[in-house]
Amino acid sequence: IHLHRWYLAALEEAQRNEPDADPDPHSGSDHLLIIAGFEGRGIVTGELSPEATAELNSAIDAEIDAWHRSGALDGDTRTRAELAAAALREIARRGARGGTSHGGPRPLVIATSTLTSLFDRARTPTEQRGTRRDDIVGGGPVAARAVRELLCDADLSLVITDDDAEPLFVGRAKRHATPAQVRGLIARSGGTCEHPACTAPSAWCQAHHLAYWEHGASTDIDNLALLCTVHHRAIHQRGFTLTRETHGLVFRTPTGEVIAHRYT
Repeated sequence: IHLHRWYLAALEEAQRNEPDADPDPHSGSDHLLIIAGFEGRGIVTGELSPEATAELNSAIDAEIDAWHRSGALDGDTRTRAELAAAALREIARRGARGGTSHGGPRPLVIATSTLTSLFDRARTPTEQRGTRRDDIVGGGPVAARAVRELLCDADLSLVITDDDAEPLFVGRAKRHATPAQVRGLIARSGGTCEHPACTAPSAWCQAHHLAYWEHGASTDIDNLALLCTVHHRAIHQRGFTLTRETHGLVFRTPTGEVIAHRYT
């Protein structure tokens, strides 16, 4: 313990002697320092104004509360402090990738349409198109004029599906899902994690290969699923499985038990 304290004190002293040292903590300015500790772990120290402290606490609390509402923390035994660290990392992770965990484009409006609908629309006279309704992911059907209003302050991404609302094949990537495939996954899932008991928004999710790429599988839309960080990690680290079967995606526990939707 004494050696560790000496180590931290030495690091702080070395930092103060650098030309670009931190602001004096007594100067009233906010400052933050991340020191490399033993075995690569980071030690965070600093001081924030009351306003900055409130903003940071609010962001962390909102992240954790959202996890609770989505069911992502059901059975989670981590302490509040451990969850706060995970929440801060997730917030930083999204910010570093432009607001989306999957790193792709960030369309604010995703409209879905079938090929049949597009062909019918092409045959419909212009003056009769005003009553047509579009589907907005996360918002349901809306009038076409509402979509035009949304586009004043948002980007539109159109996902073409078959008549069963399954996104069509939209290209092949060498390793990661393409932006078009990610949009297809968002359209298929309704804008949330595809775990049956999770409502985490798509901004918290990544594309997961059902059959792993390293095992020879391809990055095709029917081999991908949209999973939040918690449930993605559950598959890769905790032994849960996800497969596509006749009636859709099926999640199983490490013991093989099918996970039923908690709202049914």
